Amino acid sequence: MKKYLSRVLLCFLCFVLLLPAAASAELITSGSSGEAVYRLQQRLLDLGYFNYKPTGSYGSMTRNAVIAFQQYNDLAADGAAGDATQTALFASSAKRMPIVGKVPFGVTSGSGAAGGAATPWSEVDALFPVGEVIELTDIITGTRYRVRREGGVNHAVVSLLGQYDELDYLNIFGGSVNGSKRATVAIIDGERVAASISGLPRGGEEWGYYDVSGYIDLYFTGSTGDFLPVADAEHNANIKAATR
Repeated sequence: MKKYLSRVLLCFLCFVLLLPAAASAELITSGSSGEAVYRLQQRLLDLGYFNYKPTGSYGSMTRNAVIAFQQYNDLAADGAAGDATQTALFASSAKRMPIVGKVPFGVTSGSGAAGGAATPWSEVDALFPVGEVIELTDIITGTRYRVRREGGVNHAVVSLLGQYDELDYLNIFGGSVNGSKRATVAIIDGERVAASISGLPRGGEEWGYYDVSGYIDLYFTGSTGDFLPVADAEHNANIKAATR
C-alpha cells in the first residue's frame, strides 16, 4: 500500500512539474507589430488615449498613448505594454483619458428635445442599414443634423451628410472635435430612438468643409466596441439620459 501511495505521489509531482508555467502577456513595445498591437491600439482608442486608426505597428504615437495611459492609471510610465499594463488596459476599471478643459464640451445643460425609446442595438442594426440616412437631434440643444451609416458591427459608424450637418455637429461639441460624447435621439423608421454620439471622429477620411476627418461612432442600447466588444460607460450614461 505504501509503495502504491509513493508511486501515486511521484506521478502527481511529475505531472505538476511538467505543467507549463502560467502564460504571461507578450511584451508589446516599439518595433512590435501584428494582431496584439492592433488590439492594444483599439483599446487605447476606445479609452481616448490614441486618436489614430489602428495599424498593428507600434510606433512613437502608440508609445506616447501607452505612456499617457500608464500615467493616468498609476503604472510605471515606460511606454512598453507588459503584463501589468495590459491587465490594467483591458480591465473594466481602466481609467479613461481625462478631457482637458471644460467637461463636457459645448452646451451642458437644458432640454432641447424629447427623448426616445431604448431600442436594442440588435433591432436598430436591422432598421438602420449601411447607406441609410437618418436625422439626429441633440438632447440638450435640440440641434438637428443628418448622418449616413457607413458601417459598424456592434454599433453604427456614421459620416455627416453635408456642410451644414458638419457645422451643426461641431457646434454642439463647442466648435471643434474633442473626446466628449453627447446624448442624442435618432429618428429611425419614423421612431425616436435613444443614442449617444462621439465628438472625436476616427480614421482619416476627409469630409471636405471644416477640416474635420474620419467617421463617427454612434451607440445605441446594448452597443459595444467593434474590435473589442466592451461596453462604454459614457455612451451608456448618455443613452439613459436620452431615453424618455
